[in-house]
Amino acid sequence: MKKKRIKQWMASKLDLPADVLLDVPRVTMIGQFECRLDQHLGIRQYHPDLLIVNTAYGLLAINGEGLEIVKISGTTMVIQGSIHSMAYTEERKPT
Repeated sequence: MKKKRIKQWMASKLDLPADVLLDVPRVTMIGQFECRLDQHLGIRQYHPDLLIVNTAYGLLAINGEGLEIVKISGTTMVIQGSIHSMAYTEERKPT
């Protein structure tokens, strides 16, 4: 827990984005048709209308129509389709 607080402090003092030091997910939307997700921890469930992804903050559910994973590499994923909503469905427990 102390390590996390130190990283948060460093991110604020060095004026760095939190995802750089804290391993938190970064979600970038382009309209409602493309989503780039960085720092994911794997796919939990996939259907063309629902994608559930593991992240350091818990499960991220992406709802839509015709969802397709067009790129996956390391911890980066690009999803295309008609994206209706995104929400964390479960908070990850602190270790």
